[in-house]
Amino acid sequence: MRLLLFILGTTPLVQPRTEFLKCTHRSNAYGAAWLARTELLARQPLSQNKNALEYASFHILIYSMRLGATALKAVDDSWWVNHISGYEHAVFKMKGKESSDTNVNAMVEILTNKLCVPRTTPPTSTLALIPFYGGLTRDGARNRGIDEETPNTGTAHSVSSGATKLKTLKAVLCSALSFCKAALVGVCTTGDYDSVNELIGTLPAGQARAVLLNCEKSPAYVPFKLLRMVQRHAKGNLNASQVAPAARGVVPWLSSLRYEFVLYDEADQTLHFEGTALRDIYDVLTQHPDYYVAPQRYEKGWGGIPRFVL
Repeated sequence: MRLLLFILGTTPLVQPRTEFLKCTHRSNAYGAAWLARTELLARQPLSQNKNALEYASFHILIYSMRLGATALKAVDDSWWVNHISGYEHAVFKMKGKESSDTNVNAMVEILTNKLCVPRTTPPTSTLALIPFYGGLTRDGARNRGIDEETPNTGTAHSVSSGATKLKTLKAVLCSALSFCKAALVGVCTTGDYDSVNELIGTLPAGQARAVLLNCEKSPAYVPFKLLRMVQRHAKGNLNASQVAPAARGVVPWLSSLRYEFVLYDEADQTLHFEGTALRDIYDVLTQHPDYYVAPQRYEKGWGGIPRFVL
């Protein structure tokens, strides 16, 4: 991460208070989430299949740098994500699955009560994209009795139950919808599609949709398939023939939306802003559309008390 402050306020009308760092290496730019102008996604090539959840973040970095820009992060923790499954991994390793289940569910309950409240300000012109997979995955879990044929995707190291992952997703959706006008959750299986739609039914009507993508046998594909759908819409060439039959019902809904920004976030990360950071992020992206902003990524250590997360 280059210790170079990104100087803002190029016009007298905008006086952001958050300072940003330019991050040019993928390890420093990575936050497993990002916020970008829709026009930046339209100008980039379609997201590619690299069989890895992380590539959704690396793709936007690579092609932003080719435009002479890069990722930005706040110099402090004014925009951060709580990596819930990171906490799960730590507790699982030190105390076992029973304790990790108990602690993660306690954390998610606190987050849900805090985040799932009515909006207090009008939403921004932002569409949130969240890939979700409720099953077990192979990556990082080879010694936990998980078969080698198990798909490798989602919250890749997580062995939480599908029910816990759904509860986590609700908290994540609430954190995104606190400032985004709408959210689209991409899934790969009919079981996840039904479960996510049931969850969405508990949220304010019209704010979120689920889309069933053609990736049941390879759920690692869900991020790039979800991003490609929205990129095609941004490029103005999305039509029903380009998506799987099960996903075609969401095309009219997506086509009816007008959004200037896209938020990408993984299904195990709640979003948190401090001070004027939210306003400042939108200001800097308005001034510098080739850049995107990523959050700081934090996870509580295994000894941390779940309720002390906010």
